Amino acid sequence: EDEMGVVGSSFHSQAVAFCKSRLDQVKKVESEEGSGMARKAAISDLESKLSYHEKLINAFDTLNNFESKDNLKDIVMDEDSGDLRSISSWASEALSWLLVAP
Repeated sequence: EDEMGVVGSSFHSQAVAFCKSRLDQVKKVESEEGSGMARKAAISDLESKLSYHEKLINAFDTLNNFESKDNLKDIVMDEDSGDLRSISSWASEALSWLLVAP
């Protein structure tokens, strides 16, 4: 990803935008010329899949923004030394899951 210059969901977003533009072209032709039920069903199916991918992109971007925030730190005590130290909120959540695991 780094070598391709991909940041976050940019590659996925570009692919979805391209597919959406192609589907818009197909829908325009379909509305002008008409089509059979199979083509209408395929268009509907692809619209649904594009919507799903747009939701994935939005979820990824939201999660990625949350994960990359530097100011999200929790304070915990090191059990060995008794010192307080700062850890990420994700590490804090992981520790909580470990504490409640059977």
